[in-house]
Amino acid sequence: FEASRAQIEAQRALALAEAAQLANRIAGDDIAVGMDDIFARVAEDANFDRWLLMRVSETDPDMLETLVGKIPGFDEAIIGLQYNLYFELPMIDSLRRGSTLLINDPAHYPSVVMMDDAVKEGIISFFGKHIATPVTLAGQRYGVIMMGRSLDAEDLDVRDQQLVETLATQVSIALENRRLFRQTQQEQQNLKSILETLPAGVLVLDPITLIPMQFNQQAQVYLGQEIDPLTPFTIEKYNLYRTGTQLLYPQEEMPIFLALATGEEAATDDVAVIVDDIQIDLLVNAAPIKDENGGIKQIVVALQDITSLRTLENTLQENLRETVSLYEAQRQLAEAVGLSDVLDVVITHLGLQQPTDAYILMRDIHQKPTIVRAYVQLLDSADPFIPFLQDSDNVLIENIADAKNITDTYKQFLIDAGIFSFLTMPIRISTSDKPYAWLVIVDDKPDGIGLDDERVYTQLRDVSA
Repeated sequence: FEASRAQIEAQRALALAEAAQLANRIAGDDIAVGMDDIFARVAEDANFDRWLLMRVSETDPDMLETLVGKIPGFDEAIIGLQYNLYFELPMIDSLRRGSTLLINDPAHYPSVVMMDDAVKEGIISFFGKHIATPVTLAGQRYGVIMMGRSLDAEDLDVRDQQLVETLATQVSIALENRRLFRQTQQEQQNLKSILETLPAGVLVLDPITLIPMQFNQQAQVYLGQEIDPLTPFTIEKYNLYRTGTQLLYPQEEMPIFLALATGEEAATDDVAVIVDDIQIDLLVNAAPIKDENGGIKQIVVALQDITSLRTLENTLQENLRETVSLYEAQRQLAEAVGLSDVLDVVITHLGLQQPTDAYILMRDIHQKPTIVRAYVQLLDSADPFIPFLQDSDNVLIENIADAKNITDTYKQFLIDAGIFSFLTMPIRISTSDKPYAWLVIVDDKPDGIGLDDERVYTQLRDVSA
């Protein structure tokens, strides 16, 4: 007998352990299926053939509504079953009192005795011998559990009561976990909604794995790709370079890793995302979010597009450089004591603009334009440029291959010299109605000379004149 009893207790303990595992998996919205599995597993080894889990209605706190249940012969009756909390039944009394009730003779329960015979018969048959125990959630009453057997089965005892009370505790934990899970989901959704309204890109990283936990659409736009929530954040994956270079940003200087290493906020404004030759300049701020013990639980990263600001800064720097260069050219030209010195100053300052090469052409004694200065290397002949030397206007040949006023022989001559585009500019002086000379700037790429380049060369030409 003792061995048999020990075996039964072991089976019940195993059933409760399996029920606990099932309870821990309940997190989603389909809670009924998970709860049914839990009750069925416990009932199997405890010889229970019926159960109910009823919860206080979310819309009417005076009503109990069925969440899951199984009553032999009453399968349809429990669908949508509700009880008013003022109704006199053992399971409702259990919830009101906050204690467990064990009922082996429901016919003699005080409130049942007072019922009409027809109602009494239905209640007795429905509930049978049963145990009712309340379920609390976050300190508040959530509902009540009923588990039992038919009237002709063996009586329930203290061991059965302990089993149901333990199950109620597990159900409470499962429901609390589900509540916290849903609350977390809601908070995450609220956070995501807030993040989507922010003009900055925001990225929240796990401090251990660096896997993105939260991010908004703007962060994906600034990073030039979709953020993978399953892949750790790395500098290489998101193509983060130091502005103005082709070098990946040093990890030890990236604010994300600085904030992680020091526990302090860090920022930098020299990060560039380069994807498919498209560059986005970013201001990157990173800050650690700490728990009550000072441990880092999240790294929050804010990304701001400063491409326009960086472009403006570069433009201002370029304008300043041009101004200084022109001033220096004017000063040197003013100090020049002869034509040769003037030509040297002009060709030097043309070269400072970093073309592939530059030439100064002047007429020889036969009035034929001839190259008199070259920045890098003299050409054997200026003849290919002559058709494009105008008296007043600049001429820009963006691609020699498409030029119409140049013979195939001259095209090949220029291509062999590494010239694929060029600009000619006449230099006029006040004492002559004809150009005094021409500047020729060449590039080793088609479309290598842009409008900004032409503007700078024009300013230098005007200073030279």
